[in-house]
Amino acid sequence: MSSSPCTTPDPVAVVDLLYLQLRQQAEEMRDQFFQRALALQVDKKGHVPIGIAVLEPSENSFAAYWVRIFISAQGRSVRTINKGTGFKYPVGAFSFVKQPLKGLVRAYETELATLRQLASENRALRKSLLAHHGKVTREISQASFRSLAEVPEGRCE
Repeated sequence: MSSSPCTTPDPVAVVDLLYLQLRQQAEEMRDQFFQRALALQVDKKGHVPIGIAVLEPSENSFAAYWVRIFISAQGRSVRTINKGTGFKYPVGAFSFVKQPLKGLVRAYETELATLRQLASENRALRKSLLAHHGKVTREISQASFRSLAEVPEGRCE
């Protein structure tokens, strides 16, 4: 059963589309988190000391980081919180956040860790697909296929 090239989607394009959806989900989570954090702080003095930054280090990648937000006389400054290795932030990374905001941060971090892991797996799959495509393309272009008519009768290879 074969399918024509017109009906078969490019696997790399499909993987890239899924990656774009992951980035969009991270951006939506960033916005939702900030709105929910503001709602928790509405009756309290101070500001929201933590937020989510979704950055695009290059055209084909994104990263979702937690940032600590400082307010001073000079204005607002933001510092990235160190995640370390792996997909999850250590629990101690949020020690400066007080309840009930800390519970919200932990809930969002669980979801962000899942997004980070899925994004990493997606990029690994993309890399494998491109490598496989390159390998197959090289082998096909270098192969010298004989016509089946040239194979002698009674010979099994």
